[in-house]
Amino acid sequence: MCAHVAGAMVVILVTGSPGCGKTTLVRAVANRVATHAQWRVCGFFSRELRHGNGQRCGFELVDAADERLRCTLATAGAGVSGTGPRVSKYVVNVVEMEQFCGERMEAFLRENKTNDQASKSQMRKTLFLLDEVGKMELFSHRFRAAARKLLVDGHAEEACAPVSRAHVLCTIVQKSNDPLVQEIRGLQGPHIEHVQVTTDNREALVSELSQLLLESSDAPA
Repeated sequence: MCAHVAGAMVVILVTGSPGCGKTTLVRAVANRVATHAQWRVCGFFSRELRHGNGQRCGFELVDAADERLRCTLATAGAGVSGTGPRVSKYVVNVVEMEQFCGERMEAFLRENKTNDQASKSQMRKTLFLLDEVGKMELFSHRFRAAARKLLVDGHAEEACAPVSRAHVLCTIVQKSNDPLVQEIRGLQGPHIEHVQVTTDNREALVSELSQLLLESSDAPA
């Protein structure tokens, strides 16, 4: 892990092969950070949908702050309407997905737009969970626009602020030629952390990333 400036924004970009546990990792980090009273977690994560026999039948998105709030991302076969874009055997529910993701990403951007550093220093620290920037989500123009503002356009101003209370933990599809994905992968800076997760290093990364976030949020006196 790189050394980060205390009090500065941290953007952690997690990638890895399918099935390596990217979502498992970021959820575990978010849960650990959320045990600290001065922190709150928001955003969303993806979760598999399975039939009673265990067969996977789709994916849903779940609110990171309130798991009772969720939406269907994609279903196998005819899916939600049978007319959405397809990824393998899944039909993507673009309309519901982009509203669910867009509302949360845009609210986070509005909340952290203020340049009032005195106000920011009094706020609870926020970890925004974005799981994931993937092929299904990228069918949404609204998702693309918000992800660009959050990860590509927005991080520079926030990273230069003397005090930041906003941090991002984001998973990214490993194999993609999408220009936005390539741009996100190419992000560099003292506040950017690129992480490659495997089944072997996943458990160790939970502690490392949690510590990185907690230590980076402590602004010097």
